[in-house]
Order: sequence, then C-alpha cells, then structure tokens
Amino acid sequence: MPSPRTISAKPPVPASVPNGAPVLRIGYVALVDSAPIIAAQELGIFAKHGLNVELSREVGWATIKEKIFYGEIDAAHAPAGMAFAMKLGIQCRPCDVLTSFILNLNGNAITLSSTLWKKGVTDAASLLQLIRGHREERLVLGVVSRVSSHHFLMRHWLQLAGIDPDRDVRIVVIPPAQMFPTLRAGLLDGYCVGEPWNSRAILEGVGWCPATSLDLAPQHPEKAFIVRADFPERRLEEYLAAIRALYEAAKFCEDPAHREELIAMLERTALPGTADYMRNSLIGPFQHGCGITKTLADFHRFYREETNRPNFDKASWTLEHLQSAGIVKPGEVNVRDLAGTVFREDYFDLALAS
Repeated sequence: MPSPRTISAKPPVPASVPNGAPVLRIGYVALVDSAPIIAAQELGIFAKHGLNVELSREVGWATIKEKIFYGEIDAAHAPAGMAFAMKLGIQCRPCDVLTSFILNLNGNAITLSSTLWKKGVTDAASLLQLIRGHREERLVLGVVSRVSSHHFLMRHWLQLAGIDPDRDVRIVVIPPAQMFPTLRAGLLDGYCVGEPWNSRAILEGVGWCPATSLDLAPQHPEKAFIVRADFPERRLEEYLAAIRALYEAAKFCEDPAHREELIAMLERTALPGTADYMRNSLIGPFQHGCGITKTLADFHRFYREETNRPNFDKASWTLEHLQSAGIVKPGEVNVRDLAGTVFREDYFDLALAS
C-alpha cells in the first residue's frame, strides 16, 4: 500500500485564479467517508456550484487540525469531535471552528488480531477472560484520535464486557492508514478505524471484526466538514455553495447504483489498490473474518434521513461521549450553548434554501 502523501503541496494560491473564482482549499484523510468531498470534485459538482476547489490529502487528523489552525487549508473532512476539541482547546491551542454539514453517519468497526482469535477470543466477553486470566502485559489497542468516535466506540465496546479501558488495556493514537501495517507487525492487538482499513485486515487474514459502529452506536455522527468560524463571515457565498455541492455529492454516494463508480473514483484519487477492501463495506455483504459474513446495508450512510443536518442530537451525542471519555469534564461546558455554536444548522438551512 502506498504511504500517505499530500496530493496538493503547493504554496498558498493567490486569492483569485484566471476564471475569477477564488481557490477553496479542502483537506481530507484517505478514508471511505471522504467520499462526498472526492465525488464533489471528481464529478465536477464543486465546479457546477461555482467553486474552484483544491484538495489536499493529509496523513492524519493532527495534520488536519494544524492546517486549519494556521490557515493552510480553508475547510476539512474531520471527526465531529474535533470541532468541539478545537473550539475548547483540548489537546491543542483553541481555534474557533464550526460545521454546517455532517458528511456521514456510521462507517467504523473494531478489528482484533487473528492471533487473539487463535487464543480463543471470539467476542468481548472472551477477551475479558484473556485479560484477566492469561496476560501479564496490557493489550495495545489503536484509535485514530482521542476526540473521535473511534475512541468512544472502542471504550464502549470494552466497557460492555466489563473491561476498564483505562486500566485493563492501553489505548494509543495512530493515523488511519498506519493501523493495518501496525497490526500486521504485531505492535497492536486491535483497533477501531474507518474503512477501508478494517476490511484490509479482514480480507488479508490479519484481523477479524467483532463489532461495527452499527452494533455499538447506530447512526452516530462520524465526519464533519469543518471551517474556521470566520470563514462564513468572509466568504459566505462560497461556504453556502460548498454545502450545496456536498449535499448533492452525498446523495450520489448514498445510491447503491453508484457504489462501483464511487469505488473506482476513490481508488483512482485517494485510496489506490483498495477496491476490494472498499467493496466489503460499500457494497457487501460485509465479511467480518473467521467465516462470519453479514448484510449491513447501512454500514455507510451519506445522505438519507437528515444525515447531513448538523442538529442538536448529533452535537449532544458527540459532547456526551467527550464527557464520558473524561476529555471534557461534566459541567465544564453548557452542552446546548456549545452545540449551537459549533454545529450551525442556520448555515445549512440557508444553503439549501438558496
């Protein structure tokens, strides 16, 4: 698998380009849930809405966070929890950001090493038995960020079986594309990540999946389209046009009839050599590994049933899990006020009404 690289490593572009449209620089991490952004670019939907978009592929969420902070990109594909973390200055300098568009729901899974299966681990309960009875060293489990749903889902799955995520295992942060090679090298016992990195481990026999986000938190908000809070103030029409373009692209991504085309598009631009892995979750049936296969029609949700609306329920789910993980202290923030400041439905409505 090629190592992550930045597709656009150009110096800052002048405010205008020959066709008169300013450049809108959007950062993303190579994951299946970047699909609405990739599709909007590849299908000419951004251009149709009058936008001159330059995409920048980044290694991981730390890079996305830094580039938003320093203004090296204007907008980004990012975990929904990152918007609140940046606003509050959690594990970073405070940066006033917002989102008016949720890119997708679901899309994650937990993968454990095949070595654990051979040791008799077939679910979380048997993992608890292994931890309590046979291990002197703690298992090492990967997540992509402390403030992402992957961390919340991993903690929840462990806690359901009576495993203390802070004492019984060691949770480490690793960029998404590095999860599979780190598991294969034996440096991880498992991880929670977005696709296609679960499916790669499963289909190559390196890991197996005990649970997906559909099992643990169905329809949870996953990635958001984030910008600095002053961006809509400075470039409102572009921001609204971007929301309209992403909404149109998300509808395309949702349609099962377009999934093969979407896979080809993602493989060509962002995820070379991963078509079979992407098919596992985008088309299915989903192979969990170790002979287990299930039909998961909603593994990825990009558009249906108000997926893209940044409403209070999505914001509060994210904030509540930041609190349950101990990242935000209970009572430290006013959930309703903070939710309405960071998840901005008003811009979403304004864009779709235009």
